[in-house]
Amino acid sequence: MKSAGVLVEMVLYDNLIKRLPSLHNFKVATKVDFSYNKIRSMELVAKVSDSVEELYLASNKISEIESIEHLSRLTLLELGCNRIRNMERVQALGNLKELWLGKNKIEEVSGLATLTNLTKLSIQNNRLTKIDGLATLANLEELYLSFNGLTKIEGLESLTSLTILDLASNQIKEMEGLETLVKLEDLWLDNNKIKQVQGVETLGELRTLYLEGNPVKREEYRSKVIKWLPKLEKLDMEDLKL
Repeated sequence: MKSAGVLVEMVLYDNLIKRLPSLHNFKVATKVDFSYNKIRSMELVAKVSDSVEELYLASNKISEIESIEHLSRLTLLELGCNRIRNMERVQALGNLKELWLGKNKIEEVSGLATLTNLTKLSIQNNRLTKIDGLATLANLEELYLSFNGLTKIEGLESLTSLTILDLASNQIKEMEGLETLVKLEDLWLDNNKIKQVQGVETLGELRTLYLEGNPVKREEYRSKVIKWLPKLEKLDMEDLKL
């Protein structure tokens, strides 16, 4: 799409591209999408205009985040389904609001301390064993950490703006560290190792709670949860408001 001689969007989605084309002849204003290709390197992102606000490189073969330091206006970065192990370099993107890193090989959360504008973060389906590095993200509203190796809920105390928290399919044994998340509306803890339901009494805004697939039996927590959470609309697969 062109507007007044400026390329508003460049979309080369699903084209079997192996490397980013040269972009020095284009002034791309808002969006670049090279998802679902075979790109291995982000080197030519250096040629992308610093006016770009959204960059999509999902489902490629990228192993390293690089060449993004000049993208000061970037608000969305999508790098899901790649081969990334280290996320440190995202620290340069101070205006970022959405960061999508699902289905990579990340073992440690890093580089997020400066991203205080972040509202959505996905690091699901990686290799995380601990929740840390999130303390400065006071504006974060949605956090997706399912399908990792997490054993404990920790490091979330300062994330008081969270409305969605996805911790499904981990190795979590106890419901703890949730007390300050008073704006939480959706909480997914299904398919963990939780034996006792507790620590949700303060979550008065909760509408959706998934706990199925845990050792704790449903009949042991259903009545308690409904009593604690008067606004709850869905518990596991059951609609409570019907």
